[in-house]
Amino acid sequence: MNWLQTLFASLLGTAVGASATGVIAARNENKRKQSLTIDGLASVRTELLIAANRILSSILSARMAMDTGRLPPIRDDLTLMYRTHASILHANLSAKDMLFVTVAYSTLGTYAQGMDIKGQPNQFAHTYGLYMNTLNSVHNAYILLGDILLSKYIFSIADEFPIFYIGAQTVSQDCETELKKSSNTSVGSLGDANSDLWNDIKNVKAAADALMISMQTKGYKPSELEISPTS
Repeated sequence: MNWLQTLFASLLGTAVGASATGVIAARNENKRKQSLTIDGLASVRTELLIAANRILSSILSARMAMDTGRLPPIRDDLTLMYRTHASILHANLSAKDMLFVTVAYSTLGTYAQGMDIKGQPNQFAHTYGLYMNTLNSVHNAYILLGDILLSKYIFSIADEFPIFYIGAQTVSQDCETELKKSSNTSVGSLGDANSDLWNDIKNVKAAADALMISMQTKGYKPSELEISPTS
């Protein structure tokens, strides 16, 4: 082998080695980016679950809050993960999917502010309506992120659906109790204002029932604890 052949072989070997190294580096970088994406989406989903826990606590103590005439503000930062992983969310979610997450955090922002409800014509419907709307928005984003992780990245994490189901169930049962208080009075005999209040409560109950039905339609099976009437 003359020196030209030797040089050519050396250059060819260097080129092949560089190409192989480049391919490996690109694969490692893709894996790194995918890992960051999965971690980001999973972290936001975990935060939504933490927020759902807070909402459930508010639902369970809603009557005490109404007695004081004020819904307490939430001191915890419910948007930390959203801010931390905002770039990952925007880079990996479609505009439609991003809207679900944005709506969830928007409702959380309103919920976390707390508010004075003494002047509300229907404190019950206003309070439970706020909590139910927030829970439903958070649930939608929670489901969405789980579906994306599973379908796009073949990455599955445990679902904590009981938190959402118990929240919706409690709202529905409390609405039923509230409606029964006026069960001996026909809606037609009530004034227009009272009829509106009645309908407001029925609408909140319908939203809670719809969430439970949706969860069951998607395969969720509530436990005996969840389907037992609350005291």
